[in-house]
Amino acid sequence: MRPQAIGWLDKVDADHDLLLVQSQRARLLARQGKLEQARAAIRSVPESEPRDHLLKLRTEAQLLRDLEQWPLAYQVLEEAATRFPQDADLVYEQAMVAERLQKFDVMEKLLRTAMKLEPDNAHPYNALGYSLAQRNIRLKEARQLLERAAVLRPGDPFITDSLGWLHFREGRLPEAASLLRQAHQQRPDAEIAAHLGEVLWTQGQSDEARTIWKAALQVSPDNEVLKETLQRLRVQP
Repeated sequence: MRPQAIGWLDKVDADHDLLLVQSQRARLLARQGKLEQARAAIRSVPESEPRDHLLKLRTEAQLLRDLEQWPLAYQVLEEAATRFPQDADLVYEQAMVAERLQKFDVMEKLLRTAMKLEPDNAHPYNALGYSLAQRNIRLKEARQLLERAAVLRPGDPFITDSLGWLHFREGRLPEAASLLRQAHQQRPDAEIAAHLGEVLWTQGQSDEARTIWKAALQVSPDNEVLKETLQRLRVQP
């Protein structure tokens, strides 16, 4: 990344949103391999109220997640959660990073905390239900969680995707395909495409599966779930 880009940011009137300016500066520094300087740029933003500190930590954590620096991102979110333990969104974010680190017990504990803090928020139910289905464990409990999520957010394509994947784990291929087609039609996301393609592949509908995977790769060539699916099934769309 060009050094002059950082120089241009120095000329921006940062009074309006200094954190936004510093977060952009941090991304430029990170792309130059200057991660510690990038983090320091965010943390240097002055705070006028306690929530400003939370916003800075979230911004730093997002930078680290974008860089796939999962252990560091978890540390930052843990710091934030210690200071703001009643923030359900923050607890949820920490849980998602814990899952990346395969700290599944920690993830589940955090998600259940988020459910208690915001019992009408569908995301923690969906996240835990999907995680159980993905790991092919406690499928009955996964169904209860996902059905609860579906009640809270009817028609959400990501919840429909989770339910479809659960049906696949349960061996209900026609039901899985139907739900995943519905989700994919509503939201042609790469991960949904990966799931739908795998169900179709398992059903012997390899041509359609390849078509769906190929289209998803054109839009999201770096999607981890899609790449893992194709590698595991040894498929070249």
